[in-house]
Amino acid sequence: MTGSARAAGPHRAGWGEDQLREYYAEFVVDYLREQSQFLHTGSYSSENRDIQAIADEVYHNDEYMRAYMMGLLASYAIFPHHHRQYRFFVDRFEPSLPNDGACIEFGVGHGMFLAHLLKKQPGRRGYGYDLSNMALTIARSVNWIEKIDPSRVTLGNA
Repeated sequence: MTGSARAAGPHRAGWGEDQLREYYAEFVVDYLREQSQFLHTGSYSSENRDIQAIADEVYHNDEYMRAYMMGLLASYAIFPHHHRQYRFFVDRFEPSLPNDGACIEFGVGHGMFLAHLLKKQPGRRGYGYDLSNMALTIARSVNWIEKIDPSRVTLGNA
């Protein structure tokens, strides 16, 4: 890979080891804060809040979504529960699908699952939709890393 191709890819956008550790730490702290609140009050911080306010604070906040999506992506290698979800997807769900056709994911997030299907099944087309522009940017980066032909996937706002 040439220097210019590497600079244009996701490494420039915060995919280095130090940045991923920081994103993961933020993800864990947010997760524990929400769990603690739920255990003490029986509700999450978003309960009784207007959906537009939540969308503005979370889904339309690129800084928050970058940290959250990258932390969530890292969690599939670290959290036993998330790793089991990924293994179920790879070992049980994906093999049950036909090798052609289309797949669609609403709330595509980091795009790891959609990219996996496209990489393993080259005859397939993929569609991923999300409220967050940052999530779509990260999903595009995951497709780039996995060398998915951009003509096989459509990513857009839900």
